[in-house]
Amino acid sequence: MESIIKDIKYRTFAPLSDIHFHHAYEIIYIKSGKVLIKINNTEYTVNENSVVVISNLEEHSTQLLSGNYSRFFIILDSEKTDKAIPYPELISIFKNRPPHFCHVFEMGDKKALTEHIFDELYNSFNDKMQYKGEYQSALITQLLISMYNLPDRKTVQIKPARPEIFAVQKYIEQNFTKNLLVSEIADKFFIDHCYLTHSFKETTGFSPKEYIILNRLSYAKRLLLQSELSVLEISEKCGFSDVNNFIRYFKREFSVTPKRYRTQNNI
Repeated sequence: MESIIKDIKYRTFAPLSDIHFHHAYEIIYIKSGKVLIKINNTEYTVNENSVVVISNLEEHSTQLLSGNYSRFFIILDSEKTDKAIPYPELISIFKNRPPHFCHVFEMGDKKALTEHIFDELYNSFNDKMQYKGEYQSALITQLLISMYNLPDRKTVQIKPARPEIFAVQKYIEQNFTKNLLVSEIADKFFIDHCYLTHSFKETTGFSPKEYIILNRLSYAKRLLLQSELSVLEISEKCGFSDVNNFIRYFKREFSVTPKRYRTQNNI
């Protein structure tokens, strides 16, 4: 099994970070100190012994507030992670944002276990050990299980498993660049259109159409920063049939045009 970890770092300083995103899942563990983390439009004051999860669709920034600061942060390949951890309820911690979802998990009496997991992930990252991918996946799974079973489940807001909804979610993630229609997706999975729209929103926090658009926009940001394709070419590559619709959706979501976004990031 390939490693699901793209990068992992341990830091004892906290430079102010501008709003940014990774085309990947991110896990932050605040080992000591206090920071302000902004994820999209929500701000959290995060204390030590807390885990923060950020999806591949979310922008975020950090600012040190007080204390002797130290933290781990891990960047996970989202596609490999989805394959390596075949438990939709656990993976939903990265993906789904139902109403009142909290990105911060205070680990309480799980501190020793949590620190052990992050130490092992950090130490194994550059190790040439056999079965490294399996070992790292098992550690991440153990962490997610601990988070899932925290006593104060109301802060987690994880909905009961709905296999058909998770199947649709995965289908969208694998096919968002195509001409997807919600009605056709409902027919493909033998689900009533209204039921799909309602249940998908309740489970993930997004309507099916919103989820398609968000995945396209996330991919567009990646291409704007990592390629020299024109805005028109990126629009088409991401699944938009009209470049003006792409620009309008992009500006509505990020308050800047695609061209300006690329310029601001010095590309």
